[in-house]
Amino acid sequence: MLKRDKRETVDKHFTYFTVLETLQKSKGCAFCDLKKKISFKYLDALLYEKVNDPGIRKELAKSNGYCHRHAHQLISLGGALGIGIIYNDQLSYFLKFIDSKKSKVSKTRHGKKRVQGNTGTVESMWIHEDMCPVCIVEQETLSRYFVIFVDSLKEREDSKMRNAFESSHGICVPHFLEILEYADTLGIREYLIKHEKLKLQSIQEVLREFIRKQDYRFEKEPVTKEEGKSWIDSVIMMTGSKDAF
Repeated sequence: MLKRDKRETVDKHFTYFTVLETLQKSKGCAFCDLKKKISFKYLDALLYEKVNDPGIRKELAKSNGYCHRHAHQLISLGGALGIGIIYNDQLSYFLKFIDSKKSKVSKTRHGKKRVQGNTGTVESMWIHEDMCPVCIVEQETLSRYFVIFVDSLKEREDSKMRNAFESSHGICVPHFLEILEYADTLGIREYLIKHEKLKLQSIQEVLREFIRKQDYRFEKEPVTKEEGKSWIDSVIMMTGSKDAF
């Protein structure tokens, strides 16, 4: 029990410093960066250590492979042989699946192919993106990050996390809404909302300056570098970083 408690304490500290350092260094939403690192670490380990792992192969058979986002992230990592082995399996699974359904498929009124005796379409029976193994790992790990982040904000004697959050570029709206679900006190919710609003208002102020300077009456005013990318920053802030969702 002592050893387990000690390990949990080490894990907690590691998670704390991971969140803290990412908030301090990130050029955008820290939790988008963390999420992408989680999937990169998983897929990198898969390609170089676990392609032939029976547990991984069984997991992929159950999930029908990776979701669109993670499949393309896998391609970006290279590792042609490993990916080839994985998707050779996936092709085989799908060929067996479609062969088992071909005699039972009928068209619906809207042209959708429906399996006789089943209320779902062929597409819905095959695609299980919510079961993507990387998505599951991402969400479980992010949940730990969210818990540590919110719990650290409660510790007033430790101002490091608050300072890192307040000095950061802000948290994207999708991750901010997730984090609010972990804020179990009114004080923390109010604190998070207050500082998120400040980040959003700051971005909007710069964006409005960019928009104003597009008017012919002010077109001679130089557009700053910050203003020039404000339209991109606003999209990322509202939807999250590329490849994070």
